[in-house]
Amino acid sequence: MAFGCGIYNERFVAWENDTRGDPISGVVGLGKYDLSSILYQLSPITLLKFSYCLPLHIFGDHDHHHDHALLAFGNDADIRGTSGVQTTPIYGTDDDCYYLNLTGISFDGKILPIDPKRFMTDNLGVIVDSGTPYTLLDQEAYDHLRQDVVTYFLERYEWSPLDQPRSNFNLCYPMMEDIQGLGNFAFPKITFRFEGPANLELKEASIFQIFEIVNEFCFMVLPSYSTNILGGFQQIHHRFLFDVGASKLSFAPENC
Repeated sequence: MAFGCGIYNERFVAWENDTRGDPISGVVGLGKYDLSSILYQLSPITLLKFSYCLPLHIFGDHDHHHDHALLAFGNDADIRGTSGVQTTPIYGTDDDCYYLNLTGISFDGKILPIDPKRFMTDNLGVIVDSGTPYTLLDQEAYDHLRQDVVTYFLERYEWSPLDQPRSNFNLCYPMMEDIQGLGNFAFPKITFRFEGPANLELKEASIFQIFEIVNEFCFMVLPSYSTNILGGFQQIHHRFLFDVGASKLSFAPENC
């Protein structure tokens, strides 16, 4: 069975009332609700398991246009043989979200003083969702993390954030000479600590994004007043394996 990607799609909300004959395209449901999930509709094939590895280019790094985001099901959704595999429980019942218990966030090895309750969405945990581009954190948790980023760059390099970033993100800095490769400066390491323990280590490529057209680089975690989501940008260059039948998520570093 071949799947394609919709490029120009319209009226997703009211698709059931569309009279054009091709009301919707471009969405594959992988949630836990059987009526809208190919994972459940084809369960004899998928075995309620799927995995993916997101490359950087899907977020605008066109230097890696040859990379592909591969989606695997069933026995092909395998993470064995990969070093550094971490596993954490999946929570939630029959809905379309996968919830993880985020117990804390560390910044360069230091655990931030954030109450784990701030990470809760629907009293279940953080939603892991590759369809949300960037990670969203509760405002209070975000403020802690943002302040550590600001302090880090100010103390190390005397960099101050831009007052009005042209890229329209919350925390941005002007591009420095030779920063293009993000390798000539020491960037902070942020670790999301999940129940297990299972530690998702984020390095510069999954924390900061370069916007060449406005000559800025930005911190790609955003504040939210109601939802905590682990977004796709923070999942890049990791293999994620959802074993929905066993209610567990495994992940490991991988060059996608």
